[in-house]
Amino acid sequence: MVCGQGEGHLIVFGKARRNQLSIEKWAHAEPITQIVSLGKLKNKYFATRCGDGHVNIYSSLSQPDRIAQLFNFDGDVDELAHLQPQPEEEEVVVVAKPARAEGDEEDEEAEEEAPAPEEEDDEDKKPKKLEPQPPVAPLLVGRPEPSNRDTMIELNTKALLQTSSTILAVSCFKNKQVLIVNVDIKTRSKSIRHKIDN
Repeated sequence: MVCGQGEGHLIVFGKARRNQLSIEKWAHAEPITQIVSLGKLKNKYFATRCGDGHVNIYSSLSQPDRIAQLFNFDGDVDELAHLQPQPEEEEVVVVAKPARAEGDEEDEEAEEEAPAPEEEDDEDKKPKKLEPQPPVAPLLVGRPEPSNRDTMIELNTKALLQTSSTILAVSCFKNKQVLIVNVDIKTRSKSIRHKIDN
């Protein structure tokens, strides 16, 4: 059994022994609003969605592995490419050293040696375990604005699909739209097939 916990963490419980099996810290940066088992993929995977509109795909294990992070799930990157800010080009600054005259002593004396680092205690030498951090998603300008009222389901379809893909229907409450999205586990990608205004 998988459920969202707290600020965006994911917790896995064993049904047989009723024990906690795993906690995935910061699965999302916002609280998880939906968890959908992917039946088309033989329930070997499940999808989670948060209030920011991002979707993660996990393997259905007692210690789930994140297979894919699909940021801005309800936005089409290619369609919105013209709205994205262009990166500014950085100017390259070249610093020229003055030419040395003959007879000048080498610059070794002029350069001060960097102070040697102080020896640390044995406790400080041990590598510290990194704490999980919330994921930072790239901003996609022009995508539908997500909300906690958005929903996601898997469609049962007879359409010809790759064996590694499935179809998800996602509602965008604020834009009054339903998106039909093809998700491919193998390529870790998604493509929006249809947009339905309602």
